[in-house]
Amino acid sequence: MQSDNVINISIKEFFWSVLEQWKPVLLVGLAFAVVFPLILSLKDKKDASDRAAAQAQYAGLSRYELLDKLDEDSRHDVLTAAYQASIISSIDNYNANSLLSHIDINNAKTLHMRWVVLDSDMSPEIASSYCALLSDPVTSDAVRKGLGDAFTGIDEVYIKELIKLENEGSSFDVQVYIPQGADEEGLHNALLGRVEDATGSLNGKIGPHRLVSVLDETVYTGDPELAEQIINRNNSLELLRDTYRTELLTFSDLQINILNSLNSGEDVSVPSEVTSNITVFTAGRIVIGFVIGVFIYVFVLLMLVLFSSRLQTGDQLNKSYRIRLLGKSSRYGYKGIGSFIHSKLVYNLHNKAYQGDEVTDSIISSVVQNCRFNEVDALSFVVTGDIKDSKRIEKIAGKLKKAAGITVQVVRGDITDKDLGNAGAVVLCVEQNVTGYKDIQSVLELCGVYDRPVIGGICLL
Repeated sequence: MQSDNVINISIKEFFWSVLEQWKPVLLVGLAFAVVFPLILSLKDKKDASDRAAAQAQYAGLSRYELLDKLDEDSRHDVLTAAYQASIISSIDNYNANSLLSHIDINNAKTLHMRWVVLDSDMSPEIASSYCALLSDPVTSDAVRKGLGDAFTGIDEVYIKELIKLENEGSSFDVQVYIPQGADEEGLHNALLGRVEDATGSLNGKIGPHRLVSVLDETVYTGDPELAEQIINRNNSLELLRDTYRTELLTFSDLQINILNSLNSGEDVSVPSEVTSNITVFTAGRIVIGFVIGVFIYVFVLLMLVLFSSRLQTGDQLNKSYRIRLLGKSSRYGYKGIGSFIHSKLVYNLHNKAYQGDEVTDSIISSVVQNCRFNEVDALSFVVTGDIKDSKRIEKIAGKLKKAAGITVQVVRGDITDKDLGNAGAVVLCVEQNVTGYKDIQSVLELCGVYDRPVIGGICLL
């Protein structure tokens, strides 16, 4: 027995119903393909106008005066973000210009030279003095020139990063990472010349000594500690960049403008007018609008089906009311606006199996078999609900009497004892999407009162 709380829906029937209404679906989709971009363009214009109005009220104020217009928390957030931006910019600039950033620091080509100080009671002190003296800008300039013309414009700080000086006892080491494209021979000669100059200088200041070269080679080496520093710096940069981007998501337009002016060093510019160069129709907006329109139409159609109080498919007679479905009969009968909404081509394609005289003969055969099984020779065809095409029911009733000699009475409207009195059984005649569940329930209850069995049902499509 059908429950009022059960939602009846056939996915297959709903799918065909959508296909059948392809013309209104298409029209609604095209309408939204036009309306949706227009709505977005109006919103864009309003946002642009609001931004311009918000900026115009601060015309003539410097970025520092604008900062005073913010509350304490907002001002603190802007200054913090500006500081973060300066750090990010500084590290990005370093990574772009540092020669170490473009070298595999774990396996870098390195010029390694070592000297030992002899013939002096102060050899350890002199070796230490060499390291101190070779740490000056003169050495960096000599290395830059030795690397070749491609490195002429490199700042001293980035050249100095390539040089590593160490001393142990009476010896000192000079290591220089060799960037790609450097003049290795020129670098070697430049370092030898610089050490010779340093020897002459220290001879005069500290005293005579002898310098002996014990190592002079080009090898692939690395500095794990320096590599770890670079990795940690880059990881910190990415974390800072993510924090900065997240912070900007909470900023107002005014905060963004002030921040940009602090980063650029220029005061906030105020537009003289709202830009009119706003694109209305784009491929993306048109497609999205069309999809939204189709979705809305299908969604409304689904809601109508879900909350409908009418029979969605003839199969529900058996599933919900345990009434055997004796057959389905289909004929396209839409007129006027209904013929536009419901495609005749799709309707006939879907219901082709339920059209024609062969279908009528099949229904009659099923009715006859049920009558013989139940030993019934008189039937009442009870038309349930506001079925418009009742001629098909009368046609089936007439053929039934002619073919099998079974008396059939077609009953419409209110059923009385007289209507069922001469009938041995009842056949329920319903129409898909027309007959209501309550109509079926009322007929079944009435048949129960008059003790008339319902031997089957016929569904019109």
